[in-house]
Amino acid sequence: MEKEIIKNRQATELTLIKAVNDIIEESGFEGLGIDAVAIKE
Repeated sequence: MEKEIIKNRQATELTLIKAVNDIIEESGFEGLGIDAVAIKE
């Protein structure tokens, strides 16, 4: 049985923005990358 995925663009955007902000605060721009954002999410 597959898990139903509910898409919510606004929630996704806010989650990504928060993840990017957290990474920049913790590691600076050097720590920012797609892998870091994916892990943070």
